[in-house]
Amino acid sequence: MDYSSKHIITQILIVFSFLVFLSSCKDTIDPPLLPQNKIVEYKVTNIADEAFIYGSIDNDANTITVYIPYYLSIDVIDPEITVADGAEVEGEILPVSVKETGQTYTVTGSDGTKRTYTLEIVVQGPPSLSVEFLRTTDIANGYPNATITVYGDFYSYSAETLTAKLTNQETGEVFEPDVTNVEIKNAYNYLGYSFRLPIPAEATAGNYDVEIGFLGNTAKTEKPLTVRYRAPQLTTGLIRVKRGEDYVFNSQNNYVFLGLTKLTVEIGGVAYDLPIQSSDRTTATVKIPEDLPLGENRPGILYGTYSDWPDVVTHRVSSFTVEE
Repeated sequence: MDYSSKHIITQILIVFSFLVFLSSCKDTIDPPLLPQNKIVEYKVTNIADEAFIYGSIDNDANTITVYIPYYLSIDVIDPEITVADGAEVEGEILPVSVKETGQTYTVTGSDGTKRTYTLEIVVQGPPSLSVEFLRTTDIANGYPNATITVYGDFYSYSAETLTAKLTNQETGEVFEPDVTNVEIKNAYNYLGYSFRLPIPAEATAGNYDVEIGFLGNTAKTEKPLTVRYRAPQLTTGLIRVKRGEDYVFNSQNNYVFLGLTKLTVEIGGVAYDLPIQSSDRTTATVKIPEDLPLGENRPGILYGTYSDWPDVVTHRVSSFTVEE
């Protein structure tokens, strides 16, 4: 084969290869479009000194994780969310408690697709926790429906993660005080902080182990809390009742009714029974007799008999007025 023939064949092969290449290009699959239903930035804005905390976004697991240092002392986070171009977050973006575990965000992309993210808030606490009652006393005494000071190295003023549990050493009965409105404050104590622990009104007399939870740590006080009873007290003030109707008496703050079994009112030197309709540790509902003498009595004198208190208790109020 002469040179001219070889050259022609070579040219034909080149053209054929080029045509095959063009044919294969027509079958190339375009790369998939990037998701349009994404959160691209999650920023916590309610930090002091105009600082921010950014959430860690995982678009594979569809999660947002926000780490909150304990020393910031914040109870809620106020987020600012940025999404992909043309996307929207469903609903209003509201502040979120640092204790919240069910917060989600649904994003609708410009292409109509949806994605739901789950928010996880991690409050980073100190490595340990110590709590105690006043060190100068051998016994920590408290009363139902009252409070007692607990000291601790909390290093934060936010009580959002605070929990408390009282366990009766003799019966095993457990009470979990409501610490929703507790305030953590500075204290002149080597632990640095304190709060007033509410003792539940239902707590019975006895010694209790006290366990405090805070920022992922738990600790018990070295000495137990001794809950004692004291003479019940009614709220003082002006009492106005009507014949034949029910009236609700309340216990004073820091006191409880210890099984109220009988309540009478003294008018003109005569004791009139006020039949008890219902009673618990903090309230008592009585029926006002139809024949109770009308008028105002200053002061009002009532007498209470209690199953868990040995003596009849005299209750004095500013006035006791009976109306028709």
